This record gives sequence, structure tokens and C-alpha cells, in this order.
Amino acid sequence: MTALVVAPSNNSWIYAAQNNVVYYTSNGGGSWTNITDTLPVGSAGIFAMTVSPTKPNRVWVTFSGYSAGNKVFESKDAGNSWTNISGGLPNLPVNCIVYQPGLADGIYVGTDQGVYYHDTVLNTWVDYSNNLPNTVVMDLKISKASGNLLAATYGRGTWETSTYTPPVAGPVANFNAYPTTFCVGDSVQFTDQSTNQPNQWSWTFQGASPSSSTLQNPTIAYPIVGTYSVSLTATNAKGNSSITKTSFINVFAGPPLPVINVVSNTTLTCSLANMSSYQWFYNNVLIPGATSVSYTQLPMLTQGRYSIEATNDNGCSNLASVVFIPTGISGVLSEQDISIYPNPSNGNIQVACNLPEADYTISVSNIIGKVIYTQKAHIAGPYNTNLNLSAFGAGVYLLSIKGEGSQVVKKLVVY
Repeated sequence: MTALVVAPSNNSWIYAAQNNVVYYTSNGGGSWTNITDTLPVGSAGIFAMTVSPTKPNRVWVTFSGYSAGNKVFESKDAGNSWTNISGGLPNLPVNCIVYQPGLADGIYVGTDQGVYYHDTVLNTWVDYSNNLPNTVVMDLKISKASGNLLAATYGRGTWETSTYTPPVAGPVANFNAYPTTFCVGDSVQFTDQSTNQPNQWSWTFQGASPSSSTLQNPTIAYPIVGTYSVSLTATNAKGNSSITKTSFINVFAGPPLPVINVVSNTTLTCSLANMSSYQWFYNNVLIPGATSVSYTQLPMLTQGRYSIEATNDNGCSNLASVVFIPTGISGVLSEQDISIYPNPSNGNIQVACNLPEADYTISVSNIIGKVIYTQKAHIAGPYNTNLNLSAFGAGVYLLSIKGEGSQVVKKLVVY
């Protein structure tokens, strides 16, 4: 036998060579198959083999002798077919071969006159014999300890060098963004997709704010409607590369700010007509089914914050809110029966009323409906009470006097 290798990833795969024939087994030697096929065994003898450490069907064989162009052959299918990758090698016997893990199928061969390297990126052989004596190289190994390449020569000792490192190439600029179609005022996340490890970036954003950036992945806002171009220059130690994508960003107009009109204690309406869609919210919670230009709630709207989101045909939206405070008279109570002073106030408020004899509940709530003060009183005719709301801070509050199935609500303003 002139060569014998076991696949590192599967020791049931074994390749064996005699001078002019190659065999392989995938079941640990239970059966062998002749895979010599189209190899030029008539003009040179097989001298060495190696197998990929991760793919047991990737195998390379080398030839001795002086048959020009017949030095190294590769198979990607366990020898079912072979490819000649000898281009770039001198017409010398190739005595040994070793695979370098981690690169693009990097392999080294030792010849009667030095070492050569090949990978799928180079797609040719390069002389790797710098400082090596001009002699026959009989064996090659890659040290697991140091990662270096070891070469054993005929009569000139054993030599060591670092393995091949791909040269740093200049960058190739490229980028993407999301979204590329959106509404005015929205932001875009740009993503650098340049290759060959750039370390500097220079962006130009037509129509944007900011209009430039040196970040790798900037977030950019577009305040004006239009269609815009984006440019990127990527740089590393080997140079720079630029790319411009024209008409890359499309910014659509949104609707104007809606105005919510309080039509009555039961109905609100939006000032924007002919929108593509509407959606009403109460205290920031979506109101199911409230998808028209107006919103009605019977018997009366609940106090609190109402909002509407109006969307135009571009799919762009605008949102407006209003705080609704129910006012007016209910039942037998008359608004003229109750007076509040001063209003607005610093929080110290006098409430005076003249009511029919009954049990009443006097309460104060904030605009989202939380009750902050309450008292009960039996009133018969004139009645006065003092409320001190200064501890609750400035804002709008609602005073409610309720009794005998009727209620009056008045607005208080504390500054």
C-alpha cells in the first residue's frame, strides 16, 4: 500500500491506495469499492491521500512522477468522480498532502522542491516555501498544539512555519433598511451588510434628520414626504467601497391632527372626514366596534379621556385625545341650587347649596374617575361645607352631589 487514511469524522470510512488503484470502504472494511475511475494512474503513481475532517466523502490524492498537469485530484463524492486541481503546480512529484481545518478547503502539498498551498478562494496553488531549503519535502503535518505547519525534508531536517492566513481584502459596501416605506416622522433602522470587515462607515441620507452618520447601524428619522436615496462608504485598512441606492426610501404623508368635538353628553365626533379608517379609545383602551367618525354612548358618555386614531389611504395615522367631563342637571336637582367659590382656586373651596331635605353624598374625583374625597350629609335647605383639595395638586376635578335619585356634577379647577 502507498497510502491509507481514515476519515476523522467517521472511522468507518477508510481510503487505501496502491500504486495505480484506489479503494474505499464506508463500513469499516466490511466491503471495499474500487474508486480509481478516471484518475491518470497510467502515467503516474498515487503517493499520498487526505480526507476532510468534517466530510468523510471529501478526499484528495496526489501523484508522483513527471506527468505534467497530473499532480492533485479531488473528489466530493467518495471517489465516484474526480476533479483535477493541479493548475499552478510545477511538474514535480507530489509526495505528501495535509488539510487545514477552518479555511475554504485549504490544503498543503510537499513536492520534490518545496511546499505549495491551495484553497477554493484562491482556486490556484501558491508557493509556500519561503526560508525552506531547496530539497524534497516528504511529510507534512499541522500541529494540534501550536496550529503551525510542520514539514519533514529528505536530508535537511524538520521545519516549522505558521499556517496560511488569508490576506485582508478591501471592503465591499452594502446595506439594507427596515422599513423602506413608511409615514412621515417615522424612523428607519439601517443595517450595514458590507463584507471584508470594514471598521469605518460614512452614511448620507437624502431628506433625513440627521442627514449623515458614522455609526455602523444608525436609526434615522424622515420628517418630509418624498422619495430619497441613501449612500454608504465602508472603509478598512485596505481601502474603501461606496454604494448608493436610489429611490430607496419612500415617505408618505399622514393625516392632519384630528380635532374631537363634544357634540353632547352622549356623542363625540372627529373633525377629519373621508379617512380610510377610524378607531376610538377610552383611557387608552380600544373601544370594540367604535370605528366610525363619531362615537355615541347612551345614556351618557363616561367621564375620562377619549382618543381617536384616524388613518388615511397611505396607511398613515394621527392620534388626538380629549378629556370629557359630563356636565348638566339630572333629576330634580337644579344647577342653580349649588354654587362653588372660588373656582378656579388654590384648593380651598366653599360649597353652598339649598336642597330639598334628603340624604346626600358629596364626592370629588379626578378626571380619570378616581374618587379622592367623599362625605355623606342630611341636608334640608341651606347647607355650606368647606373642601380642601390643595394636597391633591393642581388639575381638573369633578364635584358630585347625589341624592334622591338625582345628581349634579360640576367641574373644579385647582391651580
